[in-house]
Amino acid sequence: MAQDLGFFQLLDKLDNFPSVRLAQMAVSSSQSQLNILSSPVKAELTTAYTKTWGQLNLNNKTTSLDSENISPISLTANLNVIPYGPVYDQIVEAGWNLELAKSRLKEQKNAEIIKLFKSVNNVITAQKQITLAEARLEQSQLQLQKVRALLAGGAANQAGLEQIQIKISQSQNAVISQKQNYQQALRNLSLISGQEVSNIKAEAIELSELNYQIEQAIEKRSDLISARQKLLRARMQAEGSLRDKLPYG
Repeated sequence: MAQDLGFFQLLDKLDNFPSVRLAQMAVSSSQSQLNILSSPVKAELTTAYTKTWGQLNLNNKTTSLDSENISPISLTANLNVIPYGPVYDQIVEAGWNLELAKSRLKEQKNAEIIKLFKSVNNVITAQKQITLAEARLEQSQLQLQKVRALLAGGAANQAGLEQIQIKISQSQNAVISQKQNYQQALRNLSLISGQEVSNIKAEAIELSELNYQIEQAIEKRSDLISARQKLLRARMQAEGSLRDKLPYG
C-alpha cells in the first residue's frame, strides 16, 4: 500500500531497507559460524549404509552377491580448550569475519541514509518544479486572455495571439514532463526503501544531522578493516606454518 511519508519516518524504517536486510543476514550468518566454531564441545554423529548387488555364474550355478551393511552409529566429541592450533585459528578468523560483517552493515546503513537523503530531496525538488511549471502555465493563460481582449479592440494582431498559444503549449508540456520526473523520483525512492511511497511530506532536513553517520562511514570503512584483517590472517598463517614444522614430543 502506497504511503505518504517524510524523511525521518523513512529513516526509522532503515532496518527494513532491502540492502540493509541483506547485510544483517550476513552478520547473523557470521555470528552463527563463530558460535559453532567456538563451542567448548564439538560433537559429530556418524553412521554409514552400504549396499551391493550382483551375480556370480560358476559351473552353471548362479550365486547372488547382494548384501547390505549398516555401520554402527558413532559419536565423536572434541573439546576446544587449547588456545592455539588449526581449530583456534578458525575461531579467530570467524571472529574477524563477524567484525567485518558488522562493519559492512554499518557502512551499508550510512550509504543508505545518504541515498535516502538525496532521493527525498529529488522528490521535493520535483514537487517544486511542478508548482513552478503550473504557475508559468497559469501566467500564459492569463496573457492569452489579455491578448484576446486587445485583439478584439484592435490593439493586438493575430501573430501575437499565436505566439501566446505556442507558449501555452510549451508550458503544458513542461507540466507533463515535471509530473513524470516526480513519479520517477518516487519510484526511485520506493526502490531504495523497499516501500511504496506515494508522496513525501516536506520537512526541514539539515545535513548537520547526518554528520555522525558520515563520520562513521569514513572511520569504519569495511575495506580498511578487511585490509587489516588480511595482514593479521597472513601473520596467523605464517605462525601456523611454522608451528606445523616444529618437532613434537
